[in-house]
Amino acid sequence: QPLDEFDHGFFRLTPRETAALDPVQRLFMEVCWEAIEASTLLRTGLRGSATGVYAGSIWNEHGAAGRPGQHTLHTATGSSLSMVANRISYLYDLRGPSVTLDSACSSSLVAVHLAAQA
Repeated sequence: QPLDEFDHGFFRLTPRETAALDPVQRLFMEVCWEAIEASTLLRTGLRGSATGVYAGSIWNEHGAAGRPGQHTLHTATGSSLSMVANRISYLYDLRGPSVTLDSACSSSLVAVHLAAQA
């Protein structure tokens, strides 16, 4: 999705944060919102709950491209895939576990397994 089509205000991000954001993080935020919107979670008090977020994420091509001399607070958090689950936890004030894991090709399956075990 082109950057100008991403609703940064909806996700409480500034334009500078959004410009430094890995497309994987943008997509994950949108997909999580769609899942929340399609469920009954908004009506049952999601904010402040002990809900956990488990995400599987591998290879960060966006961060690997690098921006020599352009490292800022936003590029550090925007290009780090370790922040994928944390962004969702922060955005919706979720107080449960917030885990992003990388187990190569099995990342998403392991994330689902860990979430089911929680």
